[in-house]
Amino acid sequence: MMSHMAGLLLMVSWIQLSSDHFTVISNSSQDQVEAVIESLEAFHAIPGLVLFGQAEPEHTPIRVLLLKGKYFDQIVPYSRRDATGFLQPAQDHDILVLSGSEPSRISVHAAYHELTHHFVERNLKQPPLWLSEGLAEYFEDTEFKTGRMILRSSITDRRLPSIELSFSELFKVTKNSLTYRNAKSAEAFYLKSHATVHFLLHSSYKEKFKRYIAALRTGPADLQAFLGVSLSRFGRDFFEHFRTCGESKESHAYDAFTGSASTMDSVSEGDAEAFLAEILMWRGDLAGARRRIEMVDSWERNSAVFANFLKLFSRTEAGSGTQPGQATAP
Repeated sequence: MMSHMAGLLLMVSWIQLSSDHFTVISNSSQDQVEAVIESLEAFHAIPGLVLFGQAEPEHTPIRVLLLKGKYFDQIVPYSRRDATGFLQPAQDHDILVLSGSEPSRISVHAAYHELTHHFVERNLKQPPLWLSEGLAEYFEDTEFKTGRMILRSSITDRRLPSIELSFSELFKVTKNSLTYRNAKSAEAFYLKSHATVHFLLHSSYKEKFKRYIAALRTGPADLQAFLGVSLSRFGRDFFEHFRTCGESKESHAYDAFTGSASTMDSVSEGDAEAFLAEILMWRGDLAGARRRIEMVDSWERNSAVFANFLKLFSRTEAGSGTQPGQATAP
């Protein structure tokens, strides 16, 4: 896409690549950054197309940090050390953080998962946790091939009958629930959330589910009010669907969005540290953010990016800034 810039990358360790909907800042290779941003552009419209029938526009580019080596390890939330990506809410935007040490395919699927969270939080009002995680798991398996996005949905019924989590319990799970916080029960929660979304999108409940999603765009909504059946009947239909399908595999193809030609710039070490410190700041780790910016040499602090971050950090440290909360990870 931009091979004429290869010489620049030999002289800098950080680059910034921009496209229509994303700004990627990375210390990884040019090839990996280009592959990731191409996949992000191709995917960004898919959740809107599937759920609303149209792509939802992004008013501002989503910032992405593709971090290789120690940089990702230093800022990934301690509770999710096995994650290959996470989404950090900020004051008026979200920041997507991906591991550049993983193969591009793994990073891209982690990105699809987290971009779905971004889409859900920006477009639905108070979505329940099962819906947010179920949709993220559902869209994570999307494949980008020859200008097409292939939405592959594969669910097997082998483990579903053994999950001791009723639908009434599933629909009440929050991030503070023991079900979500315990590793073993969380695995069952993710599987059943994914299977529930799959069932709702690929069964006779599809139109009811679409109306439920539409209602969530304006305010909280109760799924049961849209199902028109009891949860016990819904559960019987759910298990019958997977029993008769065996292993359900479906593919749906969509034209990939290509975006405009990207532009690339070098990023100074000072600006890179400011971007990393911002992640820690929004998470509430002000001490960690301060340690990062104090490592920056004085001559690296003259940029507008670094100066603007220092102003924001000072306001936050003084108590006047907004703390959006913890990062999300698959």
